[in-house]
Amino acid sequence: MSHYSRSAKYYKDQGVKTWKVEMAWNKFTKQRLDLFHIFDMIALDSGIVGVQVFGGSEMQSHIAKITVEYADNTKAWLECGGLAELHCWRKLKVKRGGKAIIWKCRIVDILLINNKLYTEERENQSKQQ
Repeated sequence: MSHYSRSAKYYKDQGVKTWKVEMAWNKFTKQRLDLFHIFDMIALDSGIVGVQVFGGSEMQSHIAKITVEYADNTKAWLECGGLAELHCWRKLKVKRGGKAIIWKCRIVDILLINNKLYTEERENQSKQQ
């Protein structure tokens, strides 16, 4: 199961509609094209939520992508009333020293305060599979 599928399943289990907005692989640029270069998925939750989904150790590069490289796009999204989230999926052991693992998602909200972008990691996250 892909990281995208995990986030889509989480939202589906809550009755939230989602849509994949990441385009197919571009063989010339050797990359996938995200909506506004920042979102892989749109969720219709308590508003329109743009979600960037990725795995493991890529957190800082994705934060930089959204808050620095494509900051103008992110600001425009947030100014129009959209919400922005990062979903970072990683494997964690159920019990220290044990072999059983679960997939857990770190969620980071992107906030616009006084025309500056900030990140805030959510406390007490329950997204698991």
